[in-house]
Amino acid sequence: TKFDSIERVISGDPLAVQLDMDPTPSLSTRIGRVVGESKYSTSEPTETHKMSLAIAQKQISALIPVVNNLISQEFMPFMQELQAAGAPYVPGMLPAFKR
Repeated sequence: TKFDSIERVISGDPLAVQLDMDPTPSLSTRIGRVVGESKYSTSEPTETHKMSLAIAQKQISALIPVVNNLISQEFMPFMQELQAAGAPYVPGMLPAFKR
């Protein structure tokens, strides 16, 4: 599904991890390593850090339109269906105006 592909980019491939394969680093892994390795460092970021952040930036840039489309095309109509059905308030949802 769309959610699975987004989660795979962000968190990695869980099947590859279960099979003890060496998966391609996920978005969160790339950023986490850079943050963790440079947290207490006083030196400049390494070239590997810079490369990891550049790759992460490309991954995020590719995800933004996918997530925005998912929100506008699927999530918002779903929220409207919930409101029409009389579902209770959901945080972030604009209340329906009824006359």
